[in-house]
Amino acid sequence: MLDIQFIRDNPDLVQEKSRQKGYEIDVKQLLELDAERRTRLTQIEELRRRRNELAAEMKNQKPSSEHIAAGRQLKEELATLDEDLKKIGDVVDQKINRALEPVKRTLDEHTDKLDALLADMSDAQDRLDSLWEKVSGESEQTKKDIQDIKTQIGLAP
Repeated sequence: MLDIQFIRDNPDLVQEKSRQKGYEIDVKQLLELDAERRTRLTQIEELRRRRNELAAEMKNQKPSSEHIAAGRQLKEELATLDEDLKKIGDVVDQKINRALEPVKRTLDEHTDKLDALLADMSDAQDRLDSLWEKVSGESEQTKKDIQDIKTQIGLAP
């Protein structure tokens, strides 16, 4: 996964390399969403700072109706911005998941091939073990030859 700062610094390169690798992702739109996300984060931080200031003003005293109204307003604004931030994150996740779908399919295919290869190796190990048992009374050279074969194909301990 690329670092978002790298994408911000190199949007054309990321777009071209993504296209070359078969990923259909709109880097411009991704960066627009990132800018919206960063804006929301800044707004949320500012509202939290104001909320903390308001709480400090009311410390050890009964809150006035203005303080209560301001606190409610801040709470509502924070809730709205948090929801916006979540929606932006969901859209970004969807776009990235859609873009990476070809990679996932390729990984799944390779995983299936690897599983089949491991099963074949397990079968080969079983056959070699069976042979080993049959020749256990045979010569030391035959045992060494079988052990060498196991080592060559990666089945020896």
